[in-house]
Order: sequence, then C-alpha cells, then structure tokens
Amino acid sequence: MKEAFEKKFPGMTLNVTVKSSSYLGPELDRQLATESVQVDNMLQTAQDYPRWKNDGVLLHYKPLDFDKVYNAFKDMNGAWVSSAVNGWSILYDKSKLRGANPPETFQDFLKPEFKNKIVLTYPNEDDAILYTFDLIMEVHGGEFFNQLLEQNIRWVPGASIPPTLIAQPNNTFSVTFTTTIGLQSQDPFTFVYPSSGTPFTSWAQRSAILKDAPHPEGAKLLQNYVVSSE
Repeated sequence: MKEAFEKKFPGMTLNVTVKSSSYLGPELDRQLATESVQVDNMLQTAQDYPRWKNDGVLLHYKPLDFDKVYNAFKDMNGAWVSSAVNGWSILYDKSKLRGANPPETFQDFLKPEFKNKIVLTYPNEDDAILYTFDLIMEVHGGEFFNQLLEQNIRWVPGASIPPTLIAQPNNTFSVTFTTTIGLQSQDPFTFVYPSSGTPFTSWAQRSAILKDAPHPEGAKLLQNYVVSSE
C-alpha cells in the first residue's frame, strides 16, 4: 500500500506501522488519553470503532465512492468505512502433505497424519484468532483444544507467520487455519473455508481518520485511496 500510494501521489510519504491489534489498540488509546496523537489514519480492530466514535475522537469524513460501500460495512455518518473483507481460512501446501487428504474442517486438524505439520498463531495474539478458537470450542468443546495440543503444534506470534513457515521447504509444516492470503489460492498455497461443522471468522477491515490527526489533508487523501477501486 505504501509503494502504491507514493507512486500514485509523487512527493507524498506514507509511514506505516504494522503490529497486532493487541499492541496497536492500547497504544492508540494511550495517545488519545494523553492528547498526544501521532496517527492520522488507522486500519484497526472492528469492535473499537463504535467506542471511538462515541468518544468523539473520529473525524466524520465520507471519501469518494463512500456510497458504493455496503451499508453494513460503514458508519453512515462517515466516522469509519471498510476497505476490504478478510477472513481466516484453512490453508495448506499440497506438495508437503505427502499423500494425506487436505483438511476441509477444523476437526480434520486432529487427524494423526497432521501431527507435527500444523502451525498456528497464539490465540491471545489476535482478537479475531481468539474468536475463531471460541467458535470452534462452542461446537466441539474444550476437548478440541486438548486434542489439538497433542498434535505438537508450532505456535507463532503473528497471523502472517504461518504461511511464511509453510512456504519454507526445510520443515514439516504444511497446514494452518489462523491466516489469510485473500479470496483465492496463490501458489504454493491452497485455501478453503471450512466445509461443515463450525462457522469461520470474517470481518470488514475498517479505516478511519482521527479528529486530531496531525496531517488531516494527507489523511483524507489516503482514505480516498484506501476505498478506491484501485
């Protein structure tokens, strides 16, 4: 996004900070509480936006094409708007499965053939991943998690790390359900949504401008670009 934005608008510099919401959310709240806002725009955790709107810290701004965004994916007053829809999916590298049938449900991850092959993000690392585990255990109970632990899981601290490890040829990791690569498979990965048994987690990625943004006009430009078809 940084490269595309700066190419589209020569002379503009976009500084992007990428961390899990469990880090960025509290940091943003600290800046707001101390009246030391350093952030212009944020693409952050969905459930934070109603609270921030009620606190009066969001700029009400409707970018170009605001009317084309589904009503459920935006605040009608322009406090926030969604730029994409994400969802955690089952992801695997078929070339590393060595004859095993690919997983199609969360229950499949408990099969013996996937022992030592699963890489997952720590549940407490990300709210959407924690919610996924909650959905699974609502259907299959806490015993699902106990059985999952017996599979010798490789736990990692971020949702982007599982596909990175799976893509490496020098390990056994081949499957995960705590990441996303978009809405279609990309070599070497195949992705599927669970075929039965458990709902999966999806959400509209929201974007907003802080009312006290240090660069309000640049923030508006970025908000327009984020929502654009491009």
